[in-house]
Amino acid sequence: MSTEVQVEDMPADQLEPGEVIGSRYRVEQLWRDHPLGELYCCRDLAGGGRVALQRLRREFAGDGVRDRLFETRGRAALGTTLVLDILDYGVDLDHRPFLVGPWIEALTLAELERPLGFHEALQIIERLATALSSAHAERLVHGGLEPSSVLIERDEASRARVVGLLGFGLVPALGAGAEKSRSLPLVMSPAYIAPELIGGAPLSPAADVYALGVLLWELIHGAPPFRGPTLRVLDAHLNRALPELELPFDAPPAFDWVLRRMLAKNPVDRFADAGAVAAQLREFAVDEDATLVFDRRPVKVSAATKTGVELSLPAQVVEAPEWAPVRNRARSWTAALVILTTLALALWVGVSRWSSPRIEAIEVFAAATSERLWAQEAAAEALAVGRPDAPPPADLAAPLPELAPLPELAPLPAKLSAASFRAHKTPLYANIEARCVDDPIRRTVKVAVRVNPDGQVRAAKVLGSMASTGLGRCVRRQAQRLRFPGTQAGGSYVYTLRLR
Repeated sequence: MSTEVQVEDMPADQLEPGEVIGSRYRVEQLWRDHPLGELYCCRDLAGGGRVALQRLRREFAGDGVRDRLFETRGRAALGTTLVLDILDYGVDLDHRPFLVGPWIEALTLAELERPLGFHEALQIIERLATALSSAHAERLVHGGLEPSSVLIERDEASRARVVGLLGFGLVPALGAGAEKSRSLPLVMSPAYIAPELIGGAPLSPAADVYALGVLLWELIHGAPPFRGPTLRVLDAHLNRALPELELPFDAPPAFDWVLRRMLAKNPVDRFADAGAVAAQLREFAVDEDATLVFDRRPVKVSAATKTGVELSLPAQVVEAPEWAPVRNRARSWTAALVILTTLALALWVGVSRWSSPRIEAIEVFAAATSERLWAQEAAAEALAVGRPDAPPPADLAAPLPELAPLPELAPLPAKLSAASFRAHKTPLYANIEARCVDDPIRRTVKVAVRVNPDGQVRAAKVLGSMASTGLGRCVRRQAQRLRFPGTQAGGSYVYTLRLR
């Protein structure tokens, strides 16, 4: 927003600061330029506040284009607050139409330093996909998604948050009035254009899905997958495979499959619309405000995904008196012993099966043991330095507090059920499509899996003629990596996979 405009460098067809448009809006500065028109920060002389004035190309002056734009923008704004309303419109003295909307003090995604962290990038694209989902449900398309069309602001934790979406409906409206849809790529940003649009196909929600995939790739990697001169980028969208993407350390392996599906060359192979993208990205979302209650004491969950949780335990500070260095050192080791003992036992039995009295009994037992060790060490230290008031050595034969028997565990299931096997079919599909499938030919592959009682796959075998192919060997490797819950006898199952 703070970009300063040098008047002497502006082209002749741009507005200069101080000009008044529509007898009401005085230009303060040019915010950004775009092939579809310029966006200015203006002062509303009637209302007194700031507004955003978008000056469009002359092609938007036609009645059909203007009506299509107003209808698309209005219907899309009903589904989300991110699509900014049109407050006023008109035509300036150069016969160029303009739109007036609310001014938002925010940055654009283009001004954000990239790459971002995996979960921050995921939240931005999930928010955009959610905003577009209601429009896609009515077959309305943005058509011009790029970093400069996404408004963001930083929250208290300095994380980027999407607050607005610029230019909704401009590209579809212009395409409706054009004689040939092949002219659209000339006014769109080449790095974010879907391959089918380059070939002249009409706009569809799949084009927005492709642009969301490019934005997600850029936020994670730091740059779009294809860069360079316009013609080279357009050719890459059509004919070149995606480059290798090194996933962030905190990204699950299945995410690679999701991103590459968003960026599929054929629109039929992508997610159907932004709603499907948002639902898929939520599978990798992190609940940073969740709290896990363990023995009635809150423990902060710093990350929680479908694959597990990472706990951040509160540190305990013990102030030791200055006159007892031996006691201080002994208590340090004792505190570590108590914590390690409690955590080890909790992990062994399972947090969900522990009760508060049981944990308190363990703490009493550990405290009594550590107190005895401290007394023995303190007595030995005093005798070594010849102190007359040395305490007598601790009686190590004194009985310790009785520790109640461990609770009995619920018996394990006899063997794996078919439902348990079917629950693992979705991640198996995701891994196979991400690592094994490299062409659009439909195939059916059957793989038999035998699982040990500990949940590890003992053997996996592809059945039929596909066993000796590269695809069959890859499917077998992915099936061997599955992990199942523990049982008494394990189990066997045959997966029938229909791959494309």
